[in-house]
Amino acid sequence: MRISALLFVVSLTLTACANDPGTGPRFPGQPDPGTPAAGATAEQQALQAAHAVPDTAYQTAVASAQIGVTSALVASRAQGGGSLVTTGTVTYTSQSASYDPAPADHLVAVLTDGRRIDFTFSQLVGDLSGDADQLIDHDHLLDFHAAMDGVGDLHLQSGRQNGGYQAAAEGSLIIGGVSYQIDLGSRGSHQFENDSTGGSYDDQYQTTGSVRAPDFDLTVDESWQYKSVWTTGSGSHHASTAIRTVNSQLAVGGDVYDWVGARTQKAFRDGKPSEIDTYWKAAGGVTKNGAPFGQYQLVPEVFGNAGGKLRFVLALPDTTVELESWNAY
Repeated sequence: MRISALLFVVSLTLTACANDPGTGPRFPGQPDPGTPAAGATAEQQALQAAHAVPDTAYQTAVASAQIGVTSALVASRAQGGGSLVTTGTVTYTSQSASYDPAPADHLVAVLTDGRRIDFTFSQLVGDLSGDADQLIDHDHLLDFHAAMDGVGDLHLQSGRQNGGYQAAAEGSLIIGGVSYQIDLGSRGSHQFENDSTGGSYDDQYQTTGSVRAPDFDLTVDESWQYKSVWTTGSGSHHASTAIRTVNSQLAVGGDVYDWVGARTQKAFRDGKPSEIDTYWKAAGGVTKNGAPFGQYQLVPEVFGNAGGKLRFVLALPDTTVELESWNAY
């Protein structure tokens, strides 16, 4: 059953997002979390968090929207499918989903690991004939509140119309035991096509806003370009590329850090990194109080066909801060 399979994956995603910056459902496969070396200073930890938190917020928003929409579809079909239902409790196992009409004022999703998310929908408009992906990938309007065990408490909005896309997230998000107050908005374009042979989509958007915690004040300014192409049938394949460019500013410990065209780009095929020698790159860097301080670099640790890692790091004068780590094979 596609609904239960989707929720199993997304529940794992939320678990990862709650504990490990840098993970998320956006790309095929899952990156290992980027973490500073043992004994990292507060400065190094802050720089790593500045890279990780905005994307983790985006991935958490996507995952919660998938779960919320899927739960509403389960509830609606359990009640006959004649109208949209956004109240009650949907409980998932690895194989199925069950519905109970209580509570009457909001919708509860109990995930396969027993944790719950409480959804309060103000708006849910879109194609309700398929699954959550069908609705979210096409024109829609979503406005809801999500209270997630161990993850955060967020007001989320998402909309697509005539190729345009905008989204917003406001509230608290817990990452690595730290509670961040986020106020982020994304705006851009989304082009989606599919037929019986496969499909493609092309997302380009900019995210701006703020992320704050004690002695951590991040002004976010970053852009994404994400392209995905897939085929269906016996010879099915999936290929994607992603480019992220960061021009944010962080105030911490009395110092100001500016990201200047910090850029990472990646490619995947069938869930694994591809074009490692040609497409994977890093560029740009970070200044500290106006002076050059750190450089974004790609550090491949590939061992023939046996495996290895692809690491994006911030190279500082006396150390490096790991930002992302991906299995090479």
